[in-house]
Amino acid sequence: MLWQGHHYVSWDLPDDNPNKTFNLIGKDVFASIKAGAILNIHYSVEPEAEYHQLRTTSGWWDDLPGTSVLEFWENGVKEVILTQEVLNKIQEEEGFLCIGHGYYVDMVPIM
Repeated sequence: MLWQGHHYVSWDLPDDNPNKTFNLIGKDVFASIKAGAILNIHYSVEPEAEYHQLRTTSGWWDDLPGTSVLEFWENGVKEVILTQEVLNKIQEEEGFLCIGHGYYVDMVPIM
């Protein structure tokens, strides 16, 4: 388990708001992960939000290779395969973020 809790995410919030992004797993954690591991991001919807969108990016807000924008209306899991290219990007571009709007990150295990 890399992280567990209930962290709201909305890119509509000001830059100094801790809920603008999910950045609670440091890039140092990813340094010890081997390529091929699978990151499972368990998320739940904020029912008051007008839409729900999740993206996984580097700390520079660049999309991680092989990932896409996920739009959803119910709770679920986004799977991210941690290829060597993804792991390199996380290290080179200041970490890992979940960005988007209208959801909570609830749990992030690695398989």
